[in-house]
Amino acid sequence: MPSDSVDENGQTDKAMSWREERRQRRRLEINGLQSQKVEAEEQRIQALEQAENLRANIDQARQQIEEWEAEKRQILERVQQLETRIEEISIRIEKLQKRRGILWGVCAVALLAVAVSIIVGLPQSEGPSSAVAETTTTPPPASSTVAETTTTPPPASSTTAVETDETVLATWEMDWDSDLTSTVSLVYSGGSMTVVFASPDGSKLAWDVEERPSEQPGERRFNLVPGDVSSEYLVLSQGGTVRYFSWDDRQFDQTRVTFMAADAMTLGLDPEAMACVPVALSPKSLEAIRLYEQLQEFKDDPEFAEVGFAIDGPYNQWLTTIESLDDEAPEVLNELGFFAAEVMMLGLDYVIYDQERIDYLEQLIKAGISEATCDGVG
Repeated sequence: MPSDSVDENGQTDKAMSWREERRQRRRLEINGLQSQKVEAEEQRIQALEQAENLRANIDQARQQIEEWEAEKRQILERVQQLETRIEEISIRIEKLQKRRGILWGVCAVALLAVAVSIIVGLPQSEGPSSAVAETTTTPPPASSTVAETTTTPPPASSTTAVETDETVLATWEMDWDSDLTSTVSLVYSGGSMTVVFASPDGSKLAWDVEERPSEQPGERRFNLVPGDVSSEYLVLSQGGTVRYFSWDDRQFDQTRVTFMAADAMTLGLDPEAMACVPVALSPKSLEAIRLYEQLQEFKDDPEFAEVGFAIDGPYNQWLTTIESLDDEAPEVLNELGFFAAEVMMLGLDYVIYDQERIDYLEQLIKAGISEATCDGVG
């Protein structure tokens, strides 16, 4: 009996030990599986974070591409605007050149007609050399007080008189083209005013001009075709500027006289009117002068030479402002003697550096401003 009891207890202990060992193995397996599950969950979370980061990078790259596309569209729009502006400027340049060519043509035709009428009217026995002395005088209208005073001989104290009945009042040069320059003189002779064109070859062309009343003090006006109300005419100012105008008052040439006797102003004018009287300038004329002076401030800047009037440059506003002025504003032409568009042309010539045109426009604009403001005149 006792032996049987011992065997049963031993088997019971073995069974309990086996169960405990199995339970521990099961517990270890469960712990291992839980560790693997935790590790897998961590890996899944890391993968999700990487995917989110990748998605954010893709969105950022897509946004960058959209910004680049927007910048590209802006650049293309600027290029298109610049091309449009260049085309508009080219059209304006062409219009100005055509307009100036037409005015020169009108002047040339008028001068040719006058020359033919003079040559046809000369006696057969006399040569061209007597044209100045023999040109006929057309009496001015009775209502013109200025024209009536021109018939009085010059003062005896005049030092410019070549003969007792002839006085050279003013002399200047006119460039017909690069190869032909004429010396032009305004001569008082025999109670009449005569314009004489002297070519370099010694030939001369002369005809009488008719003085017409001037609305400006210190200024004299002469019709190139006497008796013709639609004649071209020239204006001689006390500041030494000669301007040519077409029949509709459009100026087509301006120059400074190289010689002008005091008689040119005193003969036929009240000496009290000799003082320079500034012109009452309109807002457009004042703006044209301001833009011209502003151009003088930046025309020599290295940055201007590099970028010019680029749309995104600092000087584009100047071009935009000058373009906003009326190209053919009559008040600017009448008050300053040049078109507002010619200030713009000067700025463009500084960009392409056309020295010949720069010199011409600078002389034209400076003379007009000086004449209107009495700055350096008198």
